[in-house]
Amino acid sequence: MEKRVLVIWDDPYHPKEVYRDIVDAVFGGPQWKLQTSCDARDLLRGETPDLAVSLAVGRAQGEAELSEQEQAQVADLVRGGMGMLFLHAGLACIADDTPFFGLALGRFASHPKGEQVVNCRAMPGIEHPVLRGVEPFAAQDEAYFCKVDLSRAQPFFAAQSAAGTEVAGWTQTFGAGRTCALTPGHTPEMLHKMEQLLKNAAAWCVKEC
Repeated sequence: MEKRVLVIWDDPYHPKEVYRDIVDAVFGGPQWKLQTSCDARDLLRGETPDLAVSLAVGRAQGEAELSEQEQAQVADLVRGGMGMLFLHAGLACIADDTPFFGLALGRFASHPKGEQVVNCRAMPGIEHPVLRGVEPFAAQDEAYFCKVDLSRAQPFFAAQSAAGTEVAGWTQTFGAGRTCALTPGHTPEMLHKMEQLLKNAAAWCVKEC
C-alpha cells in the first residue's frame, strides 16, 4: 500500500541540492508518494502523511520557528500513528522540555569545525530492524553531537571520529506512532553510505519492518 511521506528540507546550511539524490533513492519507489517542503507547518495543513522526515530547521528564512503549541499538534499526529524520522539538521533548533524534544528524544548540541572521517556502526550487542543489511561504513561528514534522553530512547547506532564517540541513532514508540533519529548526514558522501539505513528507518517508522 502506498505511503505518503512529507520531507521537510532546505535551509541555508543544508540546501535541498545536497539531499535530492538520497531523497529520490529512498522515497522514489512506487511504495511512496513523496512531497517536499521547507515549512514544517505543512504537517498541520491538509492530509496527515504516514511519515514526516525532518532534514532541516523546518522554516523558511526569516520565519519564526514552530511554537510549542504547533509542536504539540505535530506530536499529536505522531501519537495518533504518523511516523517521524529526524536526520542530522532535523535535530537542530530543538529546545529542551518542548514537544519536539519529546518526539525526537534528542537535540543538536555541538559539532567541531569542518568535516572529518566519521565511522558508523551498530552498537555492540544491539539488534534492531533499522540495522538489517547495514554494514559498518565511514565517510567525510560533520561529527554531530546531540543531547539524548537515554532514559526513554532506544539507542542502536554509534559514530566515532577524531572528535569522539557519539550516540548516532535511536528510536522510540510514541503512542501509536514511531520516531527515529540519526545524527550523520551532512555530506552527499555520507548520505550515499546511509541509503540502506535510511530505507530501513523509514520502513520502521511506518511499521513495515
